[in-house]
Amino acid sequence: MKYPLNERISKIRDLINSSRKQHQLLQDSALWYMLCSCMDTIGDTEEALESFLKKDTNDSDKGRNYLHIYGALQALFVQQEAVANLHEALKIPYIEDSSLEKIRHIRIDAAGHPTKRGNKKAFNFITRLTLSAQEFHLMTLYPTKPGGKELNSKHIDISVPDLITTQKKVFKDVLNNVIETLKEEEVDHRKKFADKKLTDAFQHTTYPFTKIFEAILSTDSPHAQLVGGYIDEILKSIEAFKAGLRERDEPDDNIDDIYKNLGYALQNIKAYFHASQGTHIHREDTYIFADFAQRQVEILEEIAQEIDERYNDV
Repeated sequence: MKYPLNERISKIRDLINSSRKQHQLLQDSALWYMLCSCMDTIGDTEEALESFLKKDTNDSDKGRNYLHIYGALQALFVQQEAVANLHEALKIPYIEDSSLEKIRHIRIDAAGHPTKRGNKKAFNFITRLTLSAQEFHLMTLYPTKPGGKELNSKHIDISVPDLITTQKKVFKDVLNNVIETLKEEEVDHRKKFADKKLTDAFQHTTYPFTKIFEAILSTDSPHAQLVGGYIDEILKSIEAFKAGLRERDEPDDNIDDIYKNLGYALQNIKAYFHASQGTHIHREDTYIFADFAQRQVEILEEIAQEIDERYNDV
């Protein structure tokens, strides 16, 4: 598996792009865009580091070697920051592995602030004679006493491929935990509503529509004066459906047109039967409006059924 972190990020993308989770995350646009940046950055830095690992047999160009080393260390640091911010955006607790802190300190010493580490507490040197395309020797000088003239030294051989391997191993487990956490959150959310069916919101719509059609088709139907009440009952069902979606954090902006068109049709049906003054709506128009409204309610009921089935799949 060449890009294991990218593979895990792809799974995270699938989980957060589900309609409910995406709707929830988009309530805070700043966190959403930070999350998107984090996922891209984790993938980008993995590709950069994999490119670094390609064996380069020509170690004679010291300038290029410095650039490679600096770039790889910076990519490791940027990747660490992206993983931490990913957790922040998803509001998942993050406990950093101690090995990552060591990698970050190496980066700061060698390529971050080598010339004045910790306000003149240490001074670092990449030994040029030891520098290759992937490894180097780091010498650190630090005062024996604060402000003193005597210096001690520390020497360490750094293999950047080893740092990359360590960080990759840690982040494979870390991102696996993110994936499992997101899955568990979704399962727990669905369990809360497994016994509450959205389709129940529509259990009282068949009778009102039956009586509305009867009133339209029969000029002397006793239900003609009750159409307003039937329409109110249908609208009550729609409001119950909307409330159920809100309770589940399910988006409904993609069906907003159905609400509007349905409301318009029901309004015109009511106007035909209950307008205090003359209305331009004819009986044939009213039948078309009623037929259309019933079909829109059926579409909403199908959406409710799909959501109910998804919530039962735990």
